[in-house]
Amino acid sequence: MQLEGKQNAIFAYQKALTVFKTTKGENHPSVGSVFVRLADLYNRTGKIRESKSYCENALRIYEKPMIGIPAKEIASGLSDIYTIYESMDELEQALKLLEKALKIYNDAPGQQSTIAGIEAQMGVLHYIGKLFGLGS
Repeated sequence: MQLEGKQNAIFAYQKALTVFKTTKGENHPSVGSVFVRLADLYNRTGKIRESKSYCENALRIYEKPMIGIPAKEIASGLSDIYTIYESMDELEQALKLLEKALKIYNDAPGQQSTIAGIEAQMGVLHYIGKLFGLGS
């Protein structure tokens, strides 16, 4: 991504953060979603520390959701963060996020295909971890 494009994206995301925090509250999943987009942007440009910081901000929101937020929205946010950690080869953290998302989807009716997809991703992480000696 070119520098100007990256700066424009960061500006747009920061503007969205301000709007969502003001209109929906600091802990709304919409704020978490913008944090995830910023984390992804920084991850893609090699700024891992910044990426992790935004992931942690998003996790604080998704791990203690506001009352009335659909569980599917929380699980989807956790899955988005999983993708970033997986791309950083942080397989243990990625697996924990998938496990949390799976627990949420297991409690929601009609999510069998989503559950199957998450279980397949977990299987891949376990395989990669064993293949490269990265965990149990």
